[in-house]
Amino acid sequence: MKKIADIATVRSGYPFRTRVEPDPEGDTYVLQLKDVSARAPADVAGAMRTLVKAPAAHHLALGDVVLKGRGTTHCALVESIPTDLPLVAAAPILVLRPKSGIVEPAFLRWFLNHPTSQTRLAANAVGTYIPTLTKALIEDFEIEVPPLETQRLIAAVATLAERERELLETITQQRAKATDQLLLRLCRTSGNRREQGGRRGAATPRLPDHKQH
Repeated sequence: MKKIADIATVRSGYPFRTRVEPDPEGDTYVLQLKDVSARAPADVAGAMRTLVKAPAAHHLALGDVVLKGRGTTHCALVESIPTDLPLVAAAPILVLRPKSGIVEPAFLRWFLNHPTSQTRLAANAVGTYIPTLTKALIEDFEIEVPPLETQRLIAAVATLAERERELLETITQQRAKATDQLLLRLCRTSGNRREQGGRRGAATPRLPDHKQH
């Protein structure tokens, strides 16, 4: 077991003093909590453009792992970087930069998102109503570090498993949608047939029989 501080550098996200507001003339893209999910790469395309003037030390790089430091403790991998402006993460996101030759970014992301790790992180988070992870807590967090080749294999299999899960969910949703449409069509068709049958089978009204006595 190694501490994360042994395999990655950890820093806090950029500390905005006020609410982050969009600015079409801004100089930086900002990742926020909403842009971090356990089931997808960091949503760089959805990052807000704003005026920050953040130091270069806060600029994100390919392979950085961004970890939610408040609420849910999921993390995501930065797999793309904008070409026109720098990208930073807003606090309370924590940024982990894996040390080359020691740990694979995708493996670190997988390990931290694993249910066992999530349970450990939640148990160590501070705060009663909104759990919060501190930089010191993450640096002391212990992680199993197998050989790099094994890390790559684990990350690759995990990625395939996630993709399979997504496809199965999509298939299930589409199947349910198709079934609902089929049942609705059956309901309407059955109702139309019953209505038409009722009209055909209705007795023709007869006029009163006026007999002369």
